[in-house]
Amino acid sequence: MPEVAFAVALSTAIGCCIALGLAFLWSGRTAAPDCVPDDGAASIVLEDGHLVDATDAAERLLLAGRGDARAEDVALARLEVRFDNLRASLASIARTGRAQLVSRDGTALLRIRADGRRVRLSMVDAETVTVAPGLDSGTLSEMERELDALRSVHDSVPFLVWRQRADGTITWINRTYLDTVAAALPERAGTWPPPALFEVGDLVADGATPQRPRRLRLTAGGTGEAGPWFECHFAAVGGEVQVTAVSAEDMVAAEETSRGFVMTLSKTFANLTTGLAVFGKDRRLALFNPALTDLTGLPVDRLLSRPTLFAFLDALRSRNVMPEPKDYRSWRARMADLEAAASEGPYTETWHLPDGRCYRLIGHPQPDGALALLFEDISAEIGLSRSFRAELEVNQAILDSLDEAVAVFDLSGTLTLANRMYEALWEVALRERVTAPTAGEAVAQWQARSAPSAGWGALQDCLTGRDGNEPCTADMRLLDGRALRYRVSPLPGRGTLVRIQVRPETQIHEVRSLRDSGRLHLRAEA
Repeated sequence: MPEVAFAVALSTAIGCCIALGLAFLWSGRTAAPDCVPDDGAASIVLEDGHLVDATDAAERLLLAGRGDARAEDVALARLEVRFDNLRASLASIARTGRAQLVSRDGTALLRIRADGRRVRLSMVDAETVTVAPGLDSGTLSEMERELDALRSVHDSVPFLVWRQRADGTITWINRTYLDTVAAALPERAGTWPPPALFEVGDLVADGATPQRPRRLRLTAGGTGEAGPWFECHFAAVGGEVQVTAVSAEDMVAAEETSRGFVMTLSKTFANLTTGLAVFGKDRRLALFNPALTDLTGLPVDRLLSRPTLFAFLDALRSRNVMPEPKDYRSWRARMADLEAAASEGPYTETWHLPDGRCYRLIGHPQPDGALALLFEDISAEIGLSRSFRAELEVNQAILDSLDEAVAVFDLSGTLTLANRMYEALWEVALRERVTAPTAGEAVAQWQARSAPSAGWGALQDCLTGRDGNEPCTADMRLLDGRALRYRVSPLPGRGTLVRIQVRPETQIHEVRSLRDSGRLHLRAEA
């Protein structure tokens, strides 16, 4: 997450800048060897443990950004960061009267003086630190303004940022952390040190910091109530651990939605009879369903080992679950072509297996580079198609054996079936045509090769069902004199059967009459 990386970098950089700025400000002030004046020193006065007075320097260095926390708690906590044994010195100050502590880095002194019920703490520069060349009051003012700007930036970021010791004691927090404490634990608002909102003790034990972000829930200061999720980043700063916590609620919700979607898909895939194998971008098996094991016979443990696509296909070949190739080299090239074709777009291939089964393989590329293979057993479908085709061939053979012309028209009036006698009678090759003729076109063809008759209109009405789809019979005569009898019968599904019989008897006088009138054209004998 870019915003998380930015937050971690920003919080770490600002924290370091604040620490360096404080050290530089403290080290930039000089003092006499034996007497340090209070003017300009960061001094606070405690009376019975409560803060009653503070210099301007103390307000800037020790009390800035404290929010609703008690001033004395904030000041002492910040002094504890730099001075060891502070609490012990305060506990004994009534007896000793005076104490002086040196900061851990040796750059500052903390002088403690008791005056009755009051205790004055003054933080000054150590005597061994010299003033940096060219450092004047203007430079110090500019540094203080920059330090205030850094504090403002740190308090304005929408992330929780805090620093804590290895024992879990929090030594610094930003405004967002303070606001979160007030919202989650209003009864603890304003106390110092503030309560811990996350259980990070085991993660930062012995001063170690996790190298990778950890997702933690806000625990509401140990109340046992589970709060929202945060992604916590850790960094070691000055012997302490700085933690940046960024809200991860949206990410967690998206992951839960994704898991629910995957679970729904898994349940759906588990009930499919089609085998599913999804290979990731690296071409390793990422997802499969139970139907895949049923269709391929591959053991589940083999599939759970996430084989590559080619290893998966090799396993299918070894179990005769794919067509046997003529040679291994051509088979590998063919499988590479299959992967390429399936990666470019939807790909379909039919596998006729040695045991008689028939599988349809469908490849679907996915937007993220994954490849989904679907295995469908179409043996029953192929068997049904073969049976239907065989039945049609038998029916066609039966029709071709009849000595009369037969034609079948469907509901729309399209010629769907005819025997060889029909093709021979009308000298047409219906099986070579791209489109089948309609009933009207067929009647026009019959009429063009027949003698004129008033019965053609009635025959067409009977054929198209205009007369109520009742059976009818009509006698016609070809131009060569042969007599034809048309029998039209309805079929189930509102189809129509037409049988055309060439009548053996042809009246000679009818033929002569037609010939004399010029309406009959006899073919010359060879």
